[in-house]
Amino acid sequence: MELVDRPEVADFVLADDYGSASSNTCKSPAPMKVVKVDDETRSPDIIVSLGAGDTLPDYRVYVHSVRFSHRDVAALVAALWKTQQRLKLAEHR
Repeated sequence: MELVDRPEVADFVLADDYGSASSNTCKSPAPMKVVKVDDETRSPDIIVSLGAGDTLPDYRVYVHSVRFSHRDVAALVAALWKTQQRLKLAEHR
């Protein structure tokens, strides 16, 4: 994934109410899924390379948040991608 500095060139944008750090998380009837960023995991489900200036990134990510780091957002995008891949595989069965 490539970090970009303009939302209009990003594939995934996460921007929150930058001036306020109050917790107003969205309510959803869907079950919650936990995503953990862990540098020490021996066999991760997915590995993400995150940086600026990648020549052929799979995704371009823009983050402007007081709550989430670039790593948090990369983990979220990776989890969404992994889930999408599993759903596509299930459809073909």
